[in-house]
Amino acid sequence: MKSNMKWFYDEAVQVGTDYQDISNVQAYDMQMAKFRDVKTEATDMIEAICLGGKHSLLEIGTGTGNFAIESLCKTKSTKNGH
Repeated sequence: MKSNMKWFYDEAVQVGTDYQDISNVQAYDMQMAKFRDVKTEATDMIEAICLGGKHSLLEIGTGTGNFAIESLCKTKSTKNGH
């Protein structure tokens, strides 16, 4: 039987925006700043979940990492699961 491998997803191939490239992150942040207050959103989430100094946080799928950065100031440990 002949296999058609074209439909298989290859996790090793970058698709979409590469957020490991700092210029892409900066462009994304500038675009989001036009209609979102990311710092306030992060602060609101931190307060909503009562995140504090005795807590550790694992954030998975961090994107540009803005929430992880803001939460680091409030917790004893923040791990980026990206």
